[in-house]
Amino acid sequence: MTQISPDKTSSQPALWLHPWFNWLLLALMAVSLLFMATILDRFNNNNFLQKQRAVTFDQMAILRAQLEGNLSTNIQTVQGLVAAISAYPNMNQARFSQYARYLFNDSTQLRNIGAAPDMVLRFIYPLEGNEAAIGLNYAQNPAQLDAAKRAREEANIVVAGPLKLKQGGSGLIGRIPIYVENDTGETVFWGLISAVIDLEEYYAASGLLASDLELDVSLRGKDGTGAAGDIFYGAKDIWEKAPVLAEVFLPNGSWQIAAVPKAGWATQADNAWPLRAALLLLCLLIMVPSVLAAKAFRARQENETRLRGLFEFSPVGISLNDFENGQFIDVNNALLKAVGYEKDEFLALSYWDITP
Repeated sequence: MTQISPDKTSSQPALWLHPWFNWLLLALMAVSLLFMATILDRFNNNNFLQKQRAVTFDQMAILRAQLEGNLSTNIQTVQGLVAAISAYPNMNQARFSQYARYLFNDSTQLRNIGAAPDMVLRFIYPLEGNEAAIGLNYAQNPAQLDAAKRAREEANIVVAGPLKLKQGGSGLIGRIPIYVENDTGETVFWGLISAVIDLEEYYAASGLLASDLELDVSLRGKDGTGAAGDIFYGAKDIWEKAPVLAEVFLPNGSWQIAAVPKAGWATQADNAWPLRAALLLLCLLIMVPSVLAAKAFRARQENETRLRGLFEFSPVGISLNDFENGQFIDVNNALLKAVGYEKDEFLALSYWDITP
C-alpha cells in the first residue's frame, strides 16, 4: 500500500473545470471587450459630431442675426419717411426726394425708396436710373400684388422677395402701409412706401458672401413663407445633408436658414485612431494574461488527468490519506483487492485501522 498526500478536492472535475468551458469564457470575454470598444468608439464619434453641429449652429446664428439686423435697419430707416407722408399726404416728387435723400447712408443697403399712393408708384428716390418704375400699378403686377395686398389688409410691414426688379437686378422690398386722416377725420388707406433693398449688397453686409465663410448656406421661404416657401439662396442639396436649421424672423413672416460645413460633416472624430489604439492596447492587456492563465490551467488539468489515470489503473495499491486525522480519502481497485474491503467500507476506516 502506497500512501500519497492528497488534494482534498473531489475526484471528478466540476463542469467549470472542463477545458471547453474555459475557452468559452475567453471567447465571451473577447466579444464583450470588442462590443464595449465599439460602443466607446461610436460614442466618441457621435459626441464629436454633436460638437461639430453646435459649432456650425453658432456660426450660422451669427449670420441669422446679421440678416435680421440688416433687414430691420433698412426698414426702420424708412419709418421716418412714413411719418413725413402722414403729415404731408399731398407731397410731390421734389418734396419726396428732399426727405428721402437723407435716408441713404453706409449703414443701409437701400437701392431706392418709392411711394405708391392708391397702389400706383408715383414717387421714387433716387429718380435717376429708376424712371422705368414710375407708374407701376401693384394691382396689375402679379409679381408684387400679393405682398402689396397683404401689407394693406394687415396694416403691417410685409417683406417681399427676393424678386426681379423692373429697374433691373434683384432685391427685397419692404412694403409699409400708410394710413392718413381725411377731411372728415376718418382714417383711410393712403398707399404704400416701398423700400427696395439691393439683394447682393444685403447678402454681402450680412456675411453670406464672405471669402472666409466656413459654411455652405441656403435660405428658403420667399415672401416670408418660412419652411414651406421656395429656396432663393444657396444650393438645393444643402437641405439633403442633415443641415442645422434656424428661423430668420421678418417683420411679418420668416425665412428658414440651413447650414453645413463646406467640407461636409466629419464622420470620424479627430482622436478616433488614438482612442482605438488605446482600446486595443487595453483589450490586449486583459486578454493576453487571460489566455496565458487558461493555458496554464489547461496544462494543470492535463497533469491531474494523467495522475488520476495512474492512480486508477496502477497494479500497485494506492490510497489517498489525510495526514492530519488519518482518514482515507480515496483508494484504487488494486488496494481494495489486496485488503478485501468494499470501497465504502475502506473509506470509513482510518490509517491506524489498517497499518497496525
